[in-house]
Amino acid sequence: MPPSFVMVDQGVHMPFRKHRALLGLPVGFWIVLGGCGDTPPGPSVVVRHSAGVRIVASQRPRLAGAASWRLSETPLLVIGTTEEGDPAHILFNIRGAVRLSDDRIVVANQGTNEIRYFDRAGRHLFTSGRTGSGPGGFQFLDAIWFGRADTVVASDRANNRLSLFDGSGAFVESFNLEAGPGVTRPFKEGVLSDGTVIASVVRRSGQRGREGVTRDSVAYLRYTARGEFGGVVATVPFLEFFTTVVDGQPVLDVVPFSQPAVVAVGQERVFLAPAKSFKVRGYSPQGALELLIRRSHDPVPVDRRHREAHRATTALLDIRDPIERRQMERFLAEVPYGEQQPAIASARTDVDGYLWIEAFRFPQPDSFTWSVFSPDGSWDTDVELPAGFRPHHIGRDFLLGVAKDQLGREQVVLFGLARDTDGSSAGQGPAG
Repeated sequence: MPPSFVMVDQGVHMPFRKHRALLGLPVGFWIVLGGCGDTPPGPSVVVRHSAGVRIVASQRPRLAGAASWRLSETPLLVIGTTEEGDPAHILFNIRGAVRLSDDRIVVANQGTNEIRYFDRAGRHLFTSGRTGSGPGGFQFLDAIWFGRADTVVASDRANNRLSLFDGSGAFVESFNLEAGPGVTRPFKEGVLSDGTVIASVVRRSGQRGREGVTRDSVAYLRYTARGEFGGVVATVPFLEFFTTVVDGQPVLDVVPFSQPAVVAVGQERVFLAPAKSFKVRGYSPQGALELLIRRSHDPVPVDRRHREAHRATTALLDIRDPIERRQMERFLAEVPYGEQQPAIASARTDVDGYLWIEAFRFPQPDSFTWSVFSPDGSWDTDVELPAGFRPHHIGRDFLLGVAKDQLGREQVVLFGLARDTDGSSAGQGPAG
């Protein structure tokens, strides 16, 4: 996911903390689109090499229909009570969920700054962490990742540090990411299989208070497993911002349908998608561009219907304060909307090194489809995900993520995943 913070200069008012809404996304989840329009005849994938870079262009998925990967029809497990009961089962502001090798589920519950452990049946086992700045404490628990030997790596944005918990849930140690050139508090993005930490920092371009459109860049950085600065992996364009003056005060926010900063930290590579086309770059931790993935994609122009839907269903939704609403209406009247929707909304990698890419589409479609690319960069298949389900940990035979019930309460949901790599297992039930 793109960094959820934005650098704001003093003296520039930025009241609208709904950047996904301004991008053209309903608040709370990214929007996806399956399919890619009519496919021209010819090979489904073309591979070539240039200056040490493997370039893979796919026209259509290798597997489709009955041979495609698929989820279990119903969840294998749901954690998060909808009734009164054990407070440990009441989850809110979930910032991550992982499944350990013995099938225990670990949940980062930012609402209480706790890491909660559940058994394979969904029963609460124990809780690690607490609110605080001391060892094992969090001021703002914003992410967890699956580490080596069932360790859990937890990020605390406010304390600017990472904490490690062993397989029993016991606190091991904490460390900060050291400052680098122009870097003081990097945003943690994920951890590679060897423990290398990937983080990011937004670099401002131009004067923020100047009226009009500006575009920053975002640098992705690597750190050792002890938090020592190792260098820059890559620097790519960030979101576009628009500044206008309302009631004599500069107001800054994101240009609707601007390209989000899409990053996925894999086993050995960092994947970035900085452009509106369906193109993903795979970098080594040392910053070498190794893989370029392209997929057929029909650009979607942003027309009057999209702008009106954006205003009604996202940008102005739930704004009750008359001053803030007037500011937003003025902003929307002047901001230059993006001419076309981005191709990619977000991306994740799984335990086997496959890259899962969520396509961007607004307004909300009826189905949610992720395209899955093999470690060599070819488009293998599409997988349908339930509406509103956000994956956090993709294993060999499962997807673990977060969804909301009919009352909007958060739950951790586990689905089985059947991987059909050659079409031979079509019709088999999902693994679990």
